[in-house]
Amino acid sequence: MDDSPGRAGTSVFALLLALVCQQLLTALLERAGVRTLAPEATLVVFGAGGALVLVGMPFIETSPDHGLTAVCVTIQLAAAFVIGALVVPRPATEPDWVATVWEALPLGMSVVAATVAFQAVSQGAGNVALLLVVAYLIITAVRLPLRQQRWAYWWFARAAATVLALTAFHQLRRDGGPVVIADEVVQPATVLVTVLALQLCFPLVAAVRRRAPRGILADAGAVLLLQLAGIASLMQSGPADWQGTSAAGLVALGAAASGYFLRREAGAVWLAPFAFVSLLVLSDGDLLRVELVLGIFAVYSTLMVVAEQQRAGKGWYFVAARALTAGLAVVLSYDITASPTVVSVTFALVLVAQHAVRWVMRSRLADIPFQQAAVWITLSGQALLPLVYVTRQGGVALLAQDDDGGRWVVLLELLLLLVSAVVARRLFSANGARYFAVYAALFGVLALGRCSRSAGRSL
Repeated sequence: MDDSPGRAGTSVFALLLALVCQQLLTALLERAGVRTLAPEATLVVFGAGGALVLVGMPFIETSPDHGLTAVCVTIQLAAAFVIGALVVPRPATEPDWVATVWEALPLGMSVVAATVAFQAVSQGAGNVALLLVVAYLIITAVRLPLRQQRWAYWWFARAAATVLALTAFHQLRRDGGPVVIADEVVQPATVLVTVLALQLCFPLVAAVRRRAPRGILADAGAVLLLQLAGIASLMQSGPADWQGTSAAGLVALGAAASGYFLRREAGAVWLAPFAFVSLLVLSDGDLLRVELVLGIFAVYSTLMVVAEQQRAGKGWYFVAARALTAGLAVVLSYDITASPTVVSVTFALVLVAQHAVRWVMRSRLADIPFQQAAVWITLSGQALLPLVYVTRQGGVALLAQDDDGGRWVVLLELLLLLVSAVVARRLFSANGARYFAVYAALFGVLALGRCSRSAGRSL
């Protein structure tokens, strides 16, 4: 009676060996071309039996370290890999590729074996099982001639590798304590974002080499969504200075690269805008992250002006590049000085610089639409800028208040508007710009008049 638990474990182990031998025999007969009765159904039965034995073995084994369970996991996993190597179909054309039990059994058994290893044996055993699964998936992918089938295995391998990176990091923290870099405890979300950023190279390189399979855009989109989820998790885990900034930079670079290299895919145009808005929402008011995101997407928009084939698309990217560059200048000036006066003057100078850039590059920008609309938008922004600065202490300020500056800021901005209106009328054929000139002159006279009255009262 005392040996009954051990005998039960031995009996179940022997049952697993018999099931594994039957699985291998079925696969060998199929590989040899021997006709048998219902080979796929037979493999399903023996495979399901092996999976049930794996799940039940930890409840039967009496050893606290579950060594026999670990052996069972290794044997069944090795048998599944051998079956995959022997009989996974390798069709030459895509219509010939259909789902079969020969292909499904190694994948399903990998999930069961890895789960049992993690739950019943140890974290290390689970990581070893996952490592073997990743190796099998990669080797199988390399051997397959059909692109879509090969990429399916690459996707499985990347998913398993992502899980392995997280579980290995968890084991590292459990065995060696928190991982500290630059006075911050590295979070699992940072590992997730970094691993996914490396994986994004696969679809982008495939797109550059013109060997991308169907669903390549969904691949990149799923990676970006998971990265954004990682950043959201990072925000919930507590202060993460360099981790939050680096994660935002990786996601912004990935989204920009995806939008550029996958631009021929339908719907790729929305990757960068979606990531841009999401990153700004998740920036948590950190100016460095906002500057990093604005800078990366400003460069992306500039590159897309050249790369985009459609004329309307070029125009929208050019508008985005101008807006993002202006926004970056404003945020950067406020981050450095925290002065509304400096921000206002910087914004005015950026708007003037946009007129100059349009004039210098007028020959190269001839094919880009919305040029005339950009002139009016820039002049309108210049006209609103002194109003915003004057009324900022009245409750409609857009930036934080301080006591620096004065009417000279308003006069400078009005002078720049006056000059810009004259230049726009003469160089850009914007005849209506004269109204902006009149507005600047009248506003300037009003501001000077107040200055004169203030000087008279002081005397």
